[in-house]
Amino acid sequence: TSRTNFFLPILQSNRSQAPAPAPAAAAAAFLWGIDSETLGCEGIASSWGCVHPSVLHWVRERAMSLPRVPMLGFVHIPPPELNLMWRDGENVKGTFGFEVQCPLLNTGAFATFRSVGIQALYSGHDHYNDFLGTWQGVRLGYGRKTGYGSHGPLEDMTRGARVILLKEGESVTDAETWIRLENGEREGDREARDERKEKSDIVKCPSLNSDKVVTRSKKRMYEAGITDSEGFLLRRIRDASFRGLTFKKRILGSSLKRMSEVARQHGLPSKSMDKRSVFKRLRPVLEQTGNAMGTNWEQTGN
Repeated sequence: TSRTNFFLPILQSNRSQAPAPAPAAAAAAFLWGIDSETLGCEGIASSWGCVHPSVLHWVRERAMSLPRVPMLGFVHIPPPELNLMWRDGENVKGTFGFEVQCPLLNTGAFATFRSVGIQALYSGHDHYNDFLGTWQGVRLGYGRKTGYGSHGPLEDMTRGARVILLKEGESVTDAETWIRLENGEREGDREARDERKEKSDIVKCPSLNSDKVVTRSKKRMYEAGITDSEGFLLRRIRDASFRGLTFKKRILGSSLKRMSEVARQHGLPSKSMDKRSVFKRLRPVLEQTGNAMGTNWEQTGN
């Protein structure tokens, strides 16, 4: 787990300082800073960076010990679900100036953040975008290109930064937000507008920025927070061509590397283990995920 992952408590208004040694007890909200790295995702060198499974495991563990108060997350590389939000989300506003440059592998980051109670997740990376909206009860959005390095923003956009106003005791999903421009002026979010020059030719994201490359089953996978590797194993369970083979034999027919990768994504030990040992740890997870995907176990030889 990278050292650049952290959570920061915002103290309640009636507390001038945090009680030692447990400042979390006095928190009115938490800010999570999550490292998505820069390039490469789980062995895919050509991908943008991603939130690795080990980091997601750390998030789940730490969140269990925190009080259930509003939480916001910040991550540089946007999750694939931003595409879903733009197309089918609620309260979508702002500018879509360039395709979402997300990882080529969905590690389940959005599903993890949502499950631990993070109500809003903001990203950077895409200098021509500043749109935001709500997807599955979580606000997803961008900031605004701030500095002068690299490219962006669009010609009709002024450099600035997103401001988020939190009010104690209120949900952060609907928190008031605006863009503070470099000249000091305040700019509200515009009505949703699509300014992409190539709306279908640039395919950098594996989820839903192009219907040509995303099947209906993959859409269900990503919406359920199921990673590509986990989906591979589930397809072996559900595939009719494996009829006659038991659940166990179907999974053991895949590579140890693939099985170990899914185990790591769920925080399960797999190092220096053989296939059967990894399978024992994976089976409950795969059964639970299979149930969520509507698997007919009677047809799997289970």
